[in-house]
Amino acid sequence: MELDTVKANVKFIKESYPKKVRMELVTNLIEAQANKNDEVVENISNLLDQIFSVLLKNLKWSMAESLKDWDYRPIDIMKEAFPKIEKTKWYDMRHKQLIDQLNKIKG
Repeated sequence: MELDTVKANVKFIKESYPKKVRMELVTNLIEAQANKNDEVVENISNLLDQIFSVLLKNLKWSMAESLKDWDYRPIDIMKEAFPKIEKTKWYDMRHKQLIDQLNKIKG
């Protein structure tokens, strides 16, 4: 399967991780953050980082050198595949990294 499209990668993640698992990951992460359970937050964040890394590899994603070439697909795919992930610190950190990179490009 060609995994260089948003649709294909969302499908890949959904087939690899059933809906219940994806929802529980996010729910448990949100709860662990609220309860300040750093060990659980770190474990789930590490798993999400691994999934995100595979996604970046599938997309053959690289850092753009200009704003017009910027590719938001990886973070968009994670949002679609993991409902409510945008409510987590994991998402906030990845989003902040993207904004920081975009600001560097802007100069």
